[in-house]
Amino acid sequence: MSDPIFEVEHLALVYPGRRGQPMAPILKDVSFTVERGRALTLVGPSGSGKSSLLRCLNRLEEPTAGTVRFDGRDIQALDPRRLRRGAALVMQTPVVFEGTVRDNLRLRPADVDGDLSEVRLGQALADVGLEGELLDRDAATLSGGEKQRVTIARALLGDPRALLLDEPTSALDPPNAALVVETVSRLREALTLWQLALALLLVAAVAIVSIRQALGLERDLLLGSIRTIVQLYGVGLILAAVFAAARWYWVVLILVVMTGVATHAAVSRLPKPIPGAYRIAVVSLFVSTGVTLAYVIGVVVQVRPWYEPQYIIPIAGMILGSSMTSAALAGDRLQGELRVRAAEVETRLALGFSGREAVQPLVRSALRAAMIPVVNGMMTVGLVQLPGMMTGQILAGSSPLLAIRYQIVVVFMQAAATALASLFFVRLIAGRYLTPAHQLRRYLL
Repeated sequence: MSDPIFEVEHLALVYPGRRGQPMAPILKDVSFTVERGRALTLVGPSGSGKSSLLRCLNRLEEPTAGTVRFDGRDIQALDPRRLRRGAALVMQTPVVFEGTVRDNLRLRPADVDGDLSEVRLGQALADVGLEGELLDRDAATLSGGEKQRVTIARALLGDPRALLLDEPTSALDPPNAALVVETVSRLREALTLWQLALALLLVAAVAIVSIRQALGLERDLLLGSIRTIVQLYGVGLILAAVFAAARWYWVVLILVVMTGVATHAAVSRLPKPIPGAYRIAVVSLFVSTGVTLAYVIGVVVQVRPWYEPQYIIPIAGMILGSSMTSAALAGDRLQGELRVRAAEVETRLALGFSGREAVQPLVRSALRAAMIPVVNGMMTVGLVQLPGMMTGQILAGSSPLLAIRYQIVVVFMQAAATALASLFFVRLIAGRYLTPAHQLRRYLL
């Protein structure tokens, strides 16, 4: 399946002539595609436009004509700063700045975060064949080859999605050139379809257990495996299209669909239907997800624009998942408590308590049931297992310390969403069991 990181179509670059000279064409009708996880080598004589082409890919040069798409989006629609952080350009002539090698490796815009610990800096130097002791050395005293490797290490520390290397090994001897090539090659390792097929053997092991123990799960396992592959690839294709379009109305539509599915899932888990349950679930999930998402996107992560799909859709999905689960757990517990403790509720009502006061102990029990799993997860996160998002970031090549920061945000936002969703859902559901005259609707139990 095609998954391009760069798509170039009919690119042209023409420099205006000087002092009455004719215009100088540098690039003419250039088209190619670079698949994610792959490398493309440009070969040509000096002056053929190789460096100019790389500069066009991250908008240090504006092409005269044609289209360049990075990760599915036209680069003209991207903030040039974000584009250059995602597609890092290492220039042919290495440039180091005043200060030590450490100062050069830590050079980055003020609004860019990341792991710049001594360990990470030393590892970045080791990746390009330099010793960690070099960190304290004045960058101006480096040889040409050392400067070139420092600039490559500096680019790698930014965790880019693509590297644009303009003759990066031209000043290196063969052993160190090979080391740099190996380092860059590691960045593009990805799971192949053959490796995914090997993963199916794990499902085969489950099927063998089912057969040997007469569990009768073979058909469900087969169907589940097929649905997993089809559904995930289908969602991937849809998200790829939404990411490429980057329009707020498509993002909102995706969020509405996600909320609808989560609402149905939460209500369907109730042991007994309740009038108005769907409306209550929609309100609870919308409020809890909306408030939490707005705070995380606007205040914590500070995504610009707010509808940036690669941020808002995954974050909203995690928040909705937590809200849905907590609402379902709280609703299930409340219904169970009402069936068992109906006499207790009516006794309080008979003593003159309001309906809200009479069901308060049951509401409290339901809220605890919904929130305890989240609290317990916070107690053991990172000790018993690495959370899914953090694991995915590390596997994708991000620094563990950077992945940890994002995971902390995720844990806290899920806790907030769980509390809000379960509170709204239980409070509104509990009200359905009570009349305006503070009576318990036993026929709903």
